[in-house]
Amino acid sequence: MLTVTRERRLYLNDREVGLSTLETALRRVLGDRADKTLYLKADAGLSYGDVIDTMDRVRRAGVERLGMVTAPESPEDDNRYGDHRPRGSPGAPHRGDGA
Repeated sequence: MLTVTRERRLYLNDREVGLSTLETALRRVLGDRADKTLYLKADAGLSYGDVIDTMDRVRRAGVERLGMVTAPESPEDDNRYGDHRPRGSPGAPHRGDGA
């Protein structure tokens, strides 16, 4: 798994790697494996461009399949819409009074 933090620090299987050495480190890890799949976990605070740049580097290193890992929503995210979600939408509050 490749993890990219908000500060754009990279961790390949929990070992920090530099951006300039990422492709070499990936080639070494992939070696002669038949399955060249990598999972990418990128912080939600990263810019779209930073994520795409990382994905491009991963592809150049020989990764054939790239899976994206997402973090589960935190309890604080449950109320990110307030009480203004349409009734029946996922996570909308249920009001027993038919409102």
